[in-house]
Amino acid sequence: MKTKIYIVLTALLAGFVFNSCTSDEMEADKGSESLVLSVSSEVVELDQLMSDREAFHFAWTAGSNYGTDSRISYVLEMDLKGNNFAGGLKKDMGATDSRILAFNHKEMNDLLAEVWNSSLDETLEFEARVTAAVLGHEEFTQVSPVVTFKLTPYIERYLNLWMIGGATVGGWSLDNATPMESIEDEPNGFVWEGVLLSGELKFVLQKTSFVPSFNKDGEDENKLVYRESDDEPDEKFMISTPGNYRIKLNLSTLDIEITDLGGEMVYPNLWMIGSATTGGWSLDDATKMTPIADERNGFVWEGELKTGQLKFVTQQSNFYPSFGKDGNAENRLILINEGEHDGDENKFNIKRGANYRIKLNLSTLDIEFTNLDGEEPDNSEFWMIGTAAGDTPIAMSKDVSNPDVFTYNGELQDGTFRISRDKEGIEAVTEEKQTYQSKYAITFDAGSQDLAMEQIVVYEKVWAMGQAISGDFAWDKVKELTQSSSNKNEFVYEGELGTGQIKFPLQFGDYNGLFFVPEVDNKGVYDEFMDSCYLRSEKGDNKWYMNNPGIFKITINTYKKEIHFQKQ
Repeated sequence: MKTKIYIVLTALLAGFVFNSCTSDEMEADKGSESLVLSVSSEVVELDQLMSDREAFHFAWTAGSNYGTDSRISYVLEMDLKGNNFAGGLKKDMGATDSRILAFNHKEMNDLLAEVWNSSLDETLEFEARVTAAVLGHEEFTQVSPVVTFKLTPYIERYLNLWMIGGATVGGWSLDNATPMESIEDEPNGFVWEGVLLSGELKFVLQKTSFVPSFNKDGEDENKLVYRESDDEPDEKFMISTPGNYRIKLNLSTLDIEITDLGGEMVYPNLWMIGSATTGGWSLDDATKMTPIADERNGFVWEGELKTGQLKFVTQQSNFYPSFGKDGNAENRLILINEGEHDGDENKFNIKRGANYRIKLNLSTLDIEFTNLDGEEPDNSEFWMIGTAAGDTPIAMSKDVSNPDVFTYNGELQDGTFRISRDKEGIEAVTEEKQTYQSKYAITFDAGSQDLAMEQIVVYEKVWAMGQAISGDFAWDKVKELTQSSSNKNEFVYEGELGTGQIKFPLQFGDYNGLFFVPEVDNKGVYDEFMDSCYLRSEKGDNKWYMNNPGIFKITINTYKKEIHFQKQ
C-alpha cells in the first residue's frame, strides 16, 4: 500500500483543536500560578469507528509572568517514555489564553505511524510536558512536571471493497460494482466467489469514484498496488477464460489469489444485439433476456423483432464471449470467444418483422424462435394505390433475390400513395406518402414493412446568371438556387433582380454546357410569369428578359421543366 507521507508535521497539526486570542485581548497579569500540565485520559485505545471524535486532550495552567506584565508563550512536547524529548512532537502554541490541545482518533493514529513508526499492534507509553516562556524575560522560563499516559493504536481497516471491470457482471459501472465479502478473522482481507467473464478487473474502495483503487502490480501478478490518482498507472487483472472463480486478497499485505474453480459455467446475464433488435449493435442499448428460474443457463424473451440479424452477448462491456448460430444446425447455438471467427453465418436472420418468443439454453445450446403473431400473411403481391399512382394502381415487382422485397422504379404524380396487398386498397399496410411529379425508386420490405422512397434527381444544381443577376454573364457572379428539401427536383432563388437578360446554367463553368432557356430569345418577364424551360441544345442560347426590377422569387422544377417568376 502506498504510504501517506506527512512532509510538514505542522500541516498535519493544523486541524488539531486549540483556541487563541489576540494580544489586545490577553490578560497581562498572570499571577503566580504554578505551571501544571494534565491529560484527559491516562489510557487511550484509539478506534477507527470514532475517527473524527476527540480521543484525548492536553490542558495546562497559565504559569506566572512574575509581575512583568509580559505575555507568556507555550510549547507542548510529547515523546515516547524514556526518550527525554529528543524527538517526537513539539507544538509551538504561541501566546494564548486558551491552553488546550485536542486530538481525534484518526489524527493521533496517523501521528503514531508517521512520527513514532508504531507497528500498530502494541500499546505505547508516552511522556508530555509544556514549557512557558515569558516574552523578553528568558530567566523566568518554566517547565511543567512530566505527565505520562498510554496509547493503543488501531490497524486501519478497509470496511468495503468492490470489483469492477469487463470481467464482472456489472461491467465498468460503479453503480453496478460487485461487492466483496470481508474475512472476519483477517484484517483487510476480502473474498468473493462467482462467475467471471473474459475481460479486465480491478478493485475500488467506494462506489462514487474510480480512485482510490487497488490494481495489479506491474511486476508481480499476485500482488496488488494502491492507485491514488488518475495520473498513476492503471494496470488491471485479466480473466482470459470465462468461468467460476474465487478471489481472495488482503489490502494490508497486498497479496491476491485468483483461483479457477472449474465446473459448469453459469452465465448470470444474457443480452441480444443486432439489426433485428431495437438497440441495434450497441452494447449499451442491448436487449436483456430473462433468466428461467428453474432452468440452469436458461433464458427467455418476448417482444418485437425487425428484419435483420442478431446474436447474444454475456456482458454489456464486451462483445465476447458471445453466442451465435451454429453454421451446421438451424436451432443450435455456438460459443464464440474473442479472436475466433464470427461471420454472418454465425448470426440468426429474422426474415420477417413480428412479435417473437426466443427461448434458449447456454448449457444444451438449444434455441427456439416462435412467431407470436400467428399465421403468416399473404405477401405474394403488393400494389401502389392513390393519387400519386394515377388512375390505375401500380403493381410492384418482387425481388428475385429476396421474396420479401418489392420494388417500383418509375414516374409518380403530385399526390400520395400507400402500399396494399390488393389493388382495391382494402389491405393497405403502410401510411400515405407524399410525392411530386417525378421519377422515384420505391422499395418495400414485406417482412419488416419498411418503406424506402428515393426521388430520382434530374439535375443536382441550378444557378442563375446574366445582367439581371449581376450585370454580366461572368461565372464568378452567378447565384446558386436552393434545392427544396421536400421535392429535390425543385430549386428556388429569392432576391433582387435588375433589368436585363437572365438564364440558368445546370453545369458550372462551361459556357457550352447545359442551360435552361426560354422558347424564344428575350422572352419578357414582368411582375409574375410562368413558362416552360428548354435546354439550350433544343432552342439555342435564348434568355428571359426582366422588365421590372425588384425582389423576385424564382421557382424551377427541373423534372417538369417549368419556371415561375413572382415579384414579392
